[in-house]
Amino acid sequence: MNYLTLKSQKISYKIRRSKKVARVTIKVNSEGVELVLPLGVSAAKGEEFLRSKAKWIEKKLNVLSKDNGKYFLLGKEVFPVTSNGILNFSSAASIKTQTDEAIKLEFEKFLFAKAQQYIPERVAQLAFQYDFEFNRVKVKKLKSRWGSCSSKKNLSFNYRLMEYSPAVIDYVIIHELCHTRIMNHSKKFWTLVGGIIPDYKLLKQKLNKRERSEG
Repeated sequence: MNYLTLKSQKISYKIRRSKKVARVTIKVNSEGVELVLPLGVSAAKGEEFLRSKAKWIEKKLNVLSKDNGKYFLLGKEVFPVTSNGILNFSSAASIKTQTDEAIKLEFEKFLFAKAQQYIPERVAQLAFQYDFEFNRVKVKKLKSRWGSCSSKKNLSFNYRLMEYSPAVIDYVIIHELCHTRIMNHSKKFWTLVGGIIPDYKLLKQKLNKRERSEG
């Protein structure tokens, strides 16, 4: 683990080297800050880039900190509820009866199960509605992507999408379904997305800013 002081905040970050990236990349999510370096780029160069993005990193970290310890399902905050020794999550607030770490682990299982039910069904509905063809749908624990589409029209989605509003989830599903026709992010691709979801830019922004709450 590496440490760096950005303005008034000391942060820890991981360094990962990848032959898949052509330039230095910073990823900030619930797991922390990750500096992704192309092969041949020094750690010092990476740290220099981190410093240049200090304001952006702190903003991202502050957004994550604001919702730290909160749980969301379909854009609404839910709370841990224990009944007969079984932990579940409900829109009704209750007193926590387990450690935060235990609750977090149970929420991960809860969210993954909900995603496996909701996302494939919603993909099928939207594909039928807008006349898309796809092969298979998988829900995965992806680290850095919300969704993907293979050349064989196999679709994959991050289970953490279930934290966001139905409108945001629909945007990601439509995005990947559009890739079954156009495999790039050309102007033609975005025109196709926009023809189905006119406000896709706003929904994309919510996702990028990690705005899970509907409000």
